[in-house]
Amino acid sequence: MSEPTVNPVPSADVLVLLAVLGRCEGEVRGGAVNEHHVQALGQRCLAAGLLPPGAEASREAVAAILADIGQRLRYAIGEYSADPTRPQ
Repeated sequence: MSEPTVNPVPSADVLVLLAVLGRCEGEVRGGAVNEHHVQALGQRCLAAGLLPPGAEASREAVAAILADIGQRLRYAIGEYSADPTRPQ
């Protein structure tokens, strides 16, 4: 997992990003995003360390990563007292 950013992000920005992520996650899960774009996003996730090396960038894996990003953003704006994506 990467370290937190140094500079804060305004909560209004996070709320908009959550809406974008939710829509994107739903479209990936629902098949509205073509396989080429799912793979491209999966490669971006792999490069960022969000997808383990050698893991398949499946539609479900990419959607799950988007969901986790959303949860971490919610944690960042104080909706949770701990990162819900971190193993306890």
